[in-house]
Amino acid sequence: MYKVSGLHSWLTNLDADVLRALKEKSRQRDYSAREYVYKLGDPSSYCYVVESGRIRMCNYTADGHEIVMMEFFDGDCFGESSTLENLPRFNHACAVQDSRLSVISRDDFLLLYDKYPQIARSLNTMLAGRLRVAYGNAEDAAGLALRDRVARLVLRRGYSLEADPRGHRVISGLSHEVVANMLGSSRQAVSRELKALERDGFLELHYGKIVVSDIEALGSAFGRLISDETVVPDYQFGH
Repeated sequence: MYKVSGLHSWLTNLDADVLRALKEKSRQRDYSAREYVYKLGDPSSYCYVVESGRIRMCNYTADGHEIVMMEFFDGDCFGESSTLENLPRFNHACAVQDSRLSVISRDDFLLLYDKYPQIARSLNTMLAGRLRVAYGNAEDAAGLALRDRVARLVLRRGYSLEADPRGHRVISGLSHEVVANMLGSSRQAVSRELKALERDGFLELHYGKIVVSDIEALGSAFGRLISDETVVPDYQFGH
């Protein structure tokens, strides 16, 4: 498993002059918890960077069941794919908690995209990383039992975080329902598997938190069930 700095950011390796130009064209927007940044079918008018908070990418089935595709945290970028395509949004983006975003319009983004070739190269790198993540998720869904998929989701989220002073990875906001919506399962089934993983000593369940005391043990048991070439973002904080 590889930790990649800026896995979900195309800003990470840009030169200072390019970052300054982007900042001059950007403005801040605040979103309250549960407020939509955009909805399915909206025009793709902006690209976004998370300055603080948490943004969830999701869709809904015809009967209203939520499908969670991804969550973005401080420093992550989103919204660029549809902006490049100039097609309507193909999912929803919703603030999980009060969040502040940096926003750049499509016109300004394309102007700078043409002016600075670095932006295209950085975008390609980021999108290739996301494709690798998507392939890994598809392989898990096609080939693994639910317990293995739950464990690997917790492993990826925990591995992306900094350890606390005890060496534990404390994952906040990953409720049983959210895990179920990420994996296309039911909350009841996911709860059973999480409790089984807790009984086996791989994690501890607390209100609103999952604590992994030994990330290496979890990785040894579940990290190589299909491939050990998984990439995760290198977040320099706990969440």
